[in-house]
Amino acid sequence: MTRKQKIRAAFRDAVFKRDGYRCVVCGFQSSPERVEQDLDAHHITPRELMPGGGYVVENGVSLCGRNRKSSAKGCHGAAELALQFPACGTKGSKNFLYRFSPPQLYEKIGSSRERAEAASVYLENPRSAEHDKRPLVAGQCPHTGLNYCEHCIGDR
Repeated sequence: MTRKQKIRAAFRDAVFKRDGYRCVVCGFQSSPERVEQDLDAHHITPRELMPGGGYVVENGVSLCGRNRKSSAKGCHGAAELALQFPACGTKGSKNFLYRFSPPQLYEKIGSSRERAEAASVYLENPRSAEHDKRPLVAGQCPHTGLNYCEHCIGDR
């Protein structure tokens, strides 16, 4: 497995685990055995706009990809659509896409674009100045919330 594949796998695993293997918008419940078929670890801010691709739990959210209430492609499809029409995601919007907008998704997971960017900078360069600004919880990786990842092991 390449370094990038490991980062992607750690991202998916951390997002699914944090969200309890359920879609954070509609509540569709999956399981660790079926999560890859049922859910998507969606990047709230697109990978292209984040340092290092944004493969950090602060930028990820579990969304269903099945035929759910919100769209034919599930909540993941609606979130992708909301990225294409950002005006629908403005505060006070009556459009159903509002609840799939990046600010709303960040709120659902207790994060923000700023936190996601800071974590992404750290992931891209663990020994950067951002490293000293990120508090470590004993036994946990600061960007996955799981036991130390490969990026943190060298720092401990």
